[in-house]
Amino acid sequence: MSFLNRIIRGYNAKHYSLKKFSGSELEVDKWMISDFILRKIIPIVGVHPYPLSELELLVSTLIWYQPSHVCDWGTHLGKATRVFYETAKAFNLKIHLISIDLLEDVEHAEHPHEKRGRLVRHLPEVKLMLGDGVTTSINFLKKQKTANIRPMFFLDGDHSYKSVKREIGIIGRTYPRAAIIVHDTFYQSPDSKYNIGPHRAIAEYIAKHRQYKLIQTNFGLPGMTVLLPKYEK
Repeated sequence: MSFLNRIIRGYNAKHYSLKKFSGSELEVDKWMISDFILRKIIPIVGVHPYPLSELELLVSTLIWYQPSHVCDWGTHLGKATRVFYETAKAFNLKIHLISIDLLEDVEHAEHPHEKRGRLVRHLPEVKLMLGDGVTTSINFLKKQKTANIRPMFFLDGDHSYKSVKREIGIIGRTYPRAAIIVHDTFYQSPDSKYNIGPHRAIAEYIAKHRQYKLIQTNFGLPGMTVLLPKYEK
């Protein structure tokens, strides 16, 4: 018996399917999600920069919210986009995937350059774009002729307070019923000298916009938060 099979012994999903739950809050089959992540996701993307708890939140939110489009920015190697792709494929979800990264002439410590989108650029289902994440994605969505667009946004670009505040604000005004996932949201006391800009931006936004509920995995770095419209289902 392989090491992986020993870990997940007692639950072996031959196929993955969506389960319906009677409540209106986010709920998924965590045994199935765990099996799926261990078998299908970790062998491709590993656990960095998204630890197990964050992979679970990414997959669970996608499955429950079932967006028509996912727009993410901060493509880098394309790990988050690949998670969305593999999840949509395994659970038979029809989702348009758009991933946006910095222009080539923009200087940034995390600019991937020739490595950009390495894990997804061969996939025809994924559209890779360059530019400012929130404005590029909004402009793309507005040009779509698809009725009843139901977008989900994944913010993993510039993790500054100013940037996250701006991006959430634009999304909230344009698509107030969209699900928003923000990475690097872990909060720690000031003496840690951590960047708590994303956490602060979300806290301030939620204080003024009560239509969202928060789901978080803030046990340690890097941290992930979902802003989910209340009772969207």
